[in-house]
Amino acid sequence: MSSKRGQSAEPGSVREVLCLAEEKLEGWCSREKAAALVDLIRQEKPDICVEIGIFGGRSIVPCAAALRENGSGVVYGIETWSPAVATEHFTSEENDAWWKEVDFPGIKRNFLAFIAKHDLTRQIRVLECPSREAYVLFDRIDFLHIDGAHSVFNAAEDVVLYAKKLKVGGIVVLDDIDWPTTGPAHDILKSIADPVLTLTNKDGLPACAFMRKVRN
Repeated sequence: MSSKRGQSAEPGSVREVLCLAEEKLEGWCSREKAAALVDLIRQEKPDICVEIGIFGGRSIVPCAAALRENGSGVVYGIETWSPAVATEHFTSEENDAWWKEVDFPGIKRNFLAFIAKHDLTRQIRVLECPSREAYVLFDRIDFLHIDGAHSVFNAAEDVVLYAKKLKVGGIVVLDDIDWPTTGPAHDILKSIADPVLTLTNKDGLPACAFMRKVRN
């Protein structure tokens, strides 16, 4: 949202929330990715959004702020905040060891306090369970962001279970497509969705895919 030159964004604006999320919340969602999520939600005006993998909230919070600006829509965030679930299937020794040491309770508390402070609780619905248990709750999804566990099994499972719930014409975002373990999940998506936008990593390689579902 634009503001007059020399003045800060108005309190509670999407831009302000995006900046605060980047400053205060744990996670890896870049400013570029957050802005792309916001732009697409403004454009598509989805009613039912789903994010698999809240972690610290760096991506779900900008989405919720955009929905609030739209005046309608909710985003369901699926997260266990559990090291056991995060490492259920192997990714790499280094990555799995890191997840086992994460302060999940602290990250969860910080996220919940942030969305309460910034009046985003009406837009965000938290489902604290494994993603494979939550997909049955949805008849239709308008906007889907998959950023859960990155093992070959988990990433592919999330795509298979949730992409079939995404409406034809809906947007799906798959993060970290530069990981070898997410390759099969990306391949599945490419069979039913066309690219809209691809963000790159610091090495210039594709890292985050924004796609539109074109067939079931």
